[in-house]
Amino acid sequence: MQKTTYTGFELSWSDLQFFLVAARSGSAAEAARRLNIDQATVSRRVRRLEAQLGQPLLVRGPQGHALTQAGEALLARAEIIEGDTFAILDHFPTARSLSTQRCGLPGRKASSVLISPRA
Repeated sequence: MQKTTYTGFELSWSDLQFFLVAARSGSAAEAARRLNIDQATVSRRVRRLEAQLGQPLLVRGPQGHALTQAGEALLARAEIIEGDTFAILDHFPTARSLSTQRCGLPGRKASSVLISPRA
């Protein structure tokens, strides 16, 4: 099977991390609370990902959001990437102390929630 080459397209792991937290929490407000950042940042990052992929990932409502079919598909794939990231960190124990510094998210608390190795 031939793989498609994507030139000039960068998918941000950081945006995927915001999406993962938003998808799991059910609302941008709850995702923001879990990440210790403001809701506008969560919404902006998920909307940027939607724009890059050309499809809505969430159906937003007054009580929160639900995943679209595209959102469900992305969640499954993003969880694989997340698992692979944890596997890399597990394989290289010396990276554990550096993992939160490499995340690139605002605030130490948000970074540790997203990429610190599992205990």
